[in-house]
Amino acid sequence: MIINFTEKCNVIFKVLNCSNADIARSCGIDPSLISRFRTGSRQPSVKSLQFNLLCKGIVNYAQLNGLLNKLQQECEMKGLKNPEEEINDYLAENKENHQSSIKNKSPLTDRLFSEKLNVIMNKLNISNIRLARVLNIDSSLISRFRNGLRTPLKNKPMLESMCLYFYKIARQNELDQELYDLIGSNATKFENKDESIKNLVKWFSDEDDQYNAGIMDRFLEKLDNLSVFKIPDLPPLSSIIKPDTLQAQSNEYLGIDGIRQAVIRFLGTVAISQNPVIIKLYSEQSLHWLSDNPAFIQKWTALMYAVLLN
Repeated sequence: MIINFTEKCNVIFKVLNCSNADIARSCGIDPSLISRFRTGSRQPSVKSLQFNLLCKGIVNYAQLNGLLNKLQQECEMKGLKNPEEEINDYLAENKENHQSSIKNKSPLTDRLFSEKLNVIMNKLNISNIRLARVLNIDSSLISRFRNGLRTPLKNKPMLESMCLYFYKIARQNELDQELYDLIGSNATKFENKDESIKNLVKWFSDEDDQYNAGIMDRFLEKLDNLSVFKIPDLPPLSSIIKPDTLQAQSNEYLGIDGIRQAVIRFLGTVAISQNPVIIKLYSEQSLHWLSDNPAFIQKWTALMYAVLLN
């Protein structure tokens, strides 16, 4: 019997035979965020923007691919409401009961970063522009934090600076107790500045790491906007990824040509993988091996684009 949000999400994706990226493009949120919904590492509130966007994206994808009737049958929807409302009800059923059963936590501990940020900024009467000036960033980024389309990294200096500012405003306006109550009973009193900021960061980040978006989140967010750029004609993967390259026994690659072969093998393996994988790219080497060869740049672009789409 399917009772939780994560299981229901995975049933829907199986019925639609779609990827995280497919639904992400349909609803406008990060593929990595959808991945965390499906693995259970993040649980959106049924009233959150992300939850509503997800439901809308599922319906849009189903309608565009002629799968709405199949989805309604598989999920036992009665067709008494519009499709988006039915998906919303289907995913929300039993979810709130599950969340309310979690004890010994602040009421907001399991909510998304965006919702926590909204609560604190509203309580302290802080505008997007005001916070943006303090952090020396564009106010549109604060807006994306608040609507859930972006999330700062856990323990990132920006988050610590944000929490320091919240602490100062709370102290100046004698709102210590309100902020203390909001964070939860495990927080220390606000007389200790360093401990208070540490608790604020921990509350925002969540010690279970479910709010850590990671560098790849930002990378994938750029993918959502690729359609607004003019993408040149890219060579087909079949012309780049050769069986002998992927099955090569050598573990050593020498010279510029060797680097290029290694890159094709690495990115090609990821691009054709049937399962989502995490890749970490780092190099202190000159990029002449890439920039000096226009033909190879085309291959690299095609491979990287395929990796991100996958």
